[in-house]
Amino acid sequence: MYLKKNLLPIGIITFLILLGLAFILLGANLIITIIIYGIAALMIMIAINFLITSRGYVGADKNNLIIQSIVLIVISLLTFIFKDIMIIVIGVVLILHSLWKLVLAENRVRQFLHDIYKYIIALLLLLQDPVLNIALKILGFVLIVLAIYLIILMIKNRNNDKDIIQDLLLKYFIKRL
Repeated sequence: MYLKKNLLPIGIITFLILLGLAFILLGANLIITIIIYGIAALMIMIAINFLITSRGYVGADKNNLIIQSIVLIVISLLTFIFKDIMIIVIGVVLILHSLWKLVLAENRVRQFLHDIYKYIIALLLLLQDPVLNIALKILGFVLIVLAIYLIILMIKNRNNDKDIIQDLLLKYFIKRL
């Protein structure tokens, strides 16, 4: 009954361990290639959905929807063909977009902290080989430690009827408030 009730935490733990092992064992270039091709495939699926949606759309923005779909398909195909160049373009766009928002923001410190992940991702994309290998290995280790922490929580609370993930999120958000 306990395992049946906590299928989501078990699935999350399994996912974290597998992702952590992939980050530790696979090279950074392979992981980036998988992620970039996955994003490109997702963009093509979104563009096809836009095209299907635009057929039944009668609003004034129908042409914009079709143009967005075509641009998304072109960018996706460019990503498949010129992966290395597109990685650099994505990194530069992330930095420029974040810097532009930072310049226009009233509270620059808050905006910087809000966009800090974009700066980190952009730098990792631009400084791929040396920095990314180390960062992915550290991230893989952190994910495995997080999975172990969730396993310990599940063992500690095995007699409890509460869902572990829900309980953990409630404790986290209560501390944040």
